Amino acid sequence: MSRTNNFINFNKLTKGATKPLESHWKNPFGTMSSVSPEPTTPSSSKEQTSKTQQKVKKPKATKKTVFLSDEEKKKHHIESENKRRKAIRDAFEKLVSLNPDLKPSDNRSEILILNKSAEYIQLLHRDNQSLVEQLELKGINVDERLKVNNNVK
Repeated sequence: MSRTNNFINFNKLTKGATKPLESHWKNPFGTMSSVSPEPTTPSSSKEQTSKTQQKVKKPKATKKTVFLSDEEKKKHHIESENKRRKAIRDAFEKLVSLNPDLKPSDNRSEILILNKSAEYIQLLHRDNQSLVEQLELKGINVDERLKVNNNVK
């Protein structure tokens, strides 16, 4: 049995079709494949060629792994560490700007900034709590979001 006998004549099947009907071939085991083709519409031969070329899968290009030298790794590490330190410095500067007990010109450590900020937040909680109590004494309803936990020291 020759190889040409195993296949249907594609010239007849694809006449005027946008895509060849490769799905209808004789299986070596003797049964026909039952994959239904997409609807076909008449088109020019250039469109047929370009669409069939688009369907052909090309092997994917393998990505070449780029390895950094030790100097480049060190440089990247130093840059990211400097960026992290700058973010921390900026956050502490923000705390200093929000706390009236701290002045930007003072020589201060991070622990001093954190302790003073915690004390200031506690003061704000106590002030808020006394204002909420005054409003409630006057019979004014206060939103629950404005009430502070009583476990503030």
